[in-house]
Formats: sequence, structure tokens, C-alpha cells
Amino acid sequence: LRLVNAVLRHRRIVIGLPILLATIVCSFTLLRSRTWTASASFSPSESQAAQMGQLAGIAAQFGFSIPIAASGESPEFYVGLLRSGEIRRSAVRSTYRLVDETDPDTTWITGDLVELFDVRGRSEAGRLDGAVEQLGRRMSVGTSPETGVVRLSVQTRWPELSVQVAGRLLELVNEFNLQTRQSQANAEREFVTQRLTEARAELAVAEETLQGFLQSNRRIENSPQLGFERDRLQRVVTLRQEVVISLAQALEQAKIEEVRNTPVITIVEQPYLPAKPDRRRLIMKGLVSLALGLFLGIVAAFAMEFMAASRDRDPEQYAEFRQLTADTKRDARDLWSGFRRRRTSGRGRAE
Repeated sequence: LRLVNAVLRHRRIVIGLPILLATIVCSFTLLRSRTWTASASFSPSESQAAQMGQLAGIAAQFGFSIPIAASGESPEFYVGLLRSGEIRRSAVRSTYRLVDETDPDTTWITGDLVELFDVRGRSEAGRLDGAVEQLGRRMSVGTSPETGVVRLSVQTRWPELSVQVAGRLLELVNEFNLQTRQSQANAEREFVTQRLTEARAELAVAEETLQGFLQSNRRIENSPQLGFERDRLQRVVTLRQEVVISLAQALEQAKIEEVRNTPVITIVEQPYLPAKPDRRRLIMKGLVSLALGLFLGIVAAFAMEFMAASRDRDPEQYAEFRQLTADTKRDARDLWSGFRRRRTSGRGRAE
């Protein structure tokens, strides 16, 4: 009963604080601009891994290892790529075009995300970093362990902008993979070209050796030793020919990959224009605010009861507490006043 009485004595705070907090949260939610979310999903292309695997297999026959981990077949690779600062920075620098619905003449708003997000800052680099961070908060990236599909969603104040940003992120991922694949193919072509030149030289030496042996030994049917030597030299020539043929095929494949511009990812779901804005979740936020306000109100009631009991039990300590509280408030006001004076004087010197 003592606890219940403490709550009832401060019933205005216990009841008023939840209502006030819920009113503030609901009002803030209603006053905020509506947001729109555009979603897209894609999966890595299987053909890329197969093609790079063939090239790596050919190179492995000659004792060389060609890295293919950057082919991006892992869904987690794409999740990390989309969250990387370079991809987001490129998306922020891109230009987008939106319809200004507030203008009856249907004009267009054109600009990058620094302008569309209205990012403020003292420098261009600071505004760019702010837009990159804001884009990171507005986008969500995840993957499905069962299917390996990567899902991307972007949330902005305009449905058209959400769709355009999501599409631009997909384009940047594909461009990154194309550049990676082409750079790998370029390195592969240089390696295979050098190796093919060496293999052709080795084949020419083997053929000259076999030719010289056949010219020096025209009758070898009755000599087992000469027949064995001829077969050995012939096997060397055949092996060198197979090496040259394999390297020539690998060179042609590398040349094709170096100029290939086909998409590396398979789009499962294109970003589409959302028909409805995102849910405000007003009821849920109101209930959570009421529960939190009720908890804070009860805590405040118990704190006030505790202070009242402390005042009756130990008046001297309570008086010292009131004096220290007043001194702390005075010191805080003095610090704030000094800060405002320094700020005003700094502006005056700058002008």
C-alpha cells in the first residue's frame, strides 16, 4: 500500500508523463515527411565463375595459379560491396531527375544526393561524407542463405528517387564486376601471351632437334636404340604442340573476356515504383511511448517520495543537497554564458 500510495500521490505525473510523451512522439511522426522504399534483388552469374575456372584450369596445367576469388560469386561479397564507401560515394555523386510535385507546372528537380538530401556542411568534402553516411542509413542490404539472392532496398522521401538510387547501385555493382573481370582478363592475356611465346620457342627447338635426328639417321628400322630415341623426341614435340594449342585457346578466351561487356549479375527483381508510402507505425509507437512514459512516471513518483522521506529524516543533508543543486545550476549558467560570449566575439572577428 505504501508503494501504491506513492504512485497515487503523484498521479498527475504518472498519468500526464505518458500522455505527454505519446503526444510528442505521435506528433513528430505525423509531421515527418513520408518515406518511400524501392526494393530490388539479384544473384551472381554462374557463367562468370565457369569461364574464369576454365582459364585458371589451363594455367594450372603449367604450374601457375590464377586468382579467381574476385569473381564475386559469394553473396556476402556483394553485400560488402554495396556497403562499401566507394560504391555509396559513386551513387551520391550521380545525378538524379525528379518531378517537383509542389509546382503546378510540373518542373524537374535535378541534382546529386548531396543536394536532394539537403546535406549541410562547412566544406564540399564534409557535405559529401554526410550524404554518404545518410545513404548508408537509408539503404538496407541482405542475402538469403538458401537461395544466395542479394536483396537491396532504398528509402527516401520521393518514390522516383528511391527507384533511381536502387537502380544506380545495381549499375555500379555491375560496372565494378565488369572492370574486375576485364582487368583479370587483361592480366591473363599478358601472362598467356608471354607463356605462348616461350612455348612456341620450345616447340621450335624440339622440332629442330627431331628434324636433325631424322636427317642424321635415315635408316633406323634395324636399330632399337635409334627407334627409342626417335619416339622420345616425337613425344617431346607432341607435348610441346599440345601446350601451344592450349595456350592459343586460352589467349583467345582472354581476349574475348577483356572486351566482354555482358552483365555479370542476374537481376531477379528490378526496382519498381512503390504504390504506397512506408507505414508510419503510429499505433505501435504510441503504445511504446505510453509504456515508457508510465515507467518514467512511476520512477519519478518514487524518486519524489524518496526525496521527501530524506528531507524528513535528515534535514541538514537535504539542505546541503538543495544548496549544491543551486550552485550547480549557477555554474552551468555561467559556463553557457561564457560560451555564448566567446561564440559572439568569434563571429565578430570573422566579419
